[in-house]
Amino acid sequence: MHSDQARLRSEHWAGRILLRVTLSSKEITATGGAPDPLYVLAPRIGYLPTVASQAFAHFQHLLPPGEDTPWFDFQGLPLKWQLPIGVLHDLVAQDPERPWSVTVHFRSYPGDTLLPWEGQHASRAMFFNSLKEAAYICKGHTGAMTSYTAVEYSSRPVEALSDAELDRATEVSLPMADAT
Repeated sequence: MHSDQARLRSEHWAGRILLRVTLSSKEITATGGAPDPLYVLAPRIGYLPTVASQAFAHFQHLLPPGEDTPWFDFQGLPLKWQLPIGVLHDLVAQDPERPWSVTVHFRSYPGDTLLPWEGQHASRAMFFNSLKEAAYICKGHTGAMTSYTAVEYSSRPVEALSDAELDRATEVSLPMADAT
């Protein structure tokens, strides 16, 4: 039974969604037509800010000068960056298309619709807030969880999730599970 659980857990962590990322036509400054889309095999448990850095690297030569605050939409619906990619896909893609086509924007952030995203710090803060909430729901207290928000730990769990590396995520999460 234990081997079946381990296999299922491993398959769950290995789940991916093929994304076809296009740049919003409103943000293209170069002439010559629409740029080639970016294809990303994103972990279902990953988050859009990870894809945003890849999209910026792919499209940056087409963007006008100015401040870049990435956000994504699916058929005009802004996607919440704080939800895992797999959850977003399952919620909004009623007829799952392959690849899942999303549009990336770097201007006109819809602050009235989406939580502010202020870089990777915001991603880590949201992740640890969710982790503390889960610990409270499961155990009735957050226990020593607060000690794991120190700088040396703050990026390790987020990076393990973003990279969808089960062994690394397990290694990082075991002390947290024991602490609660």
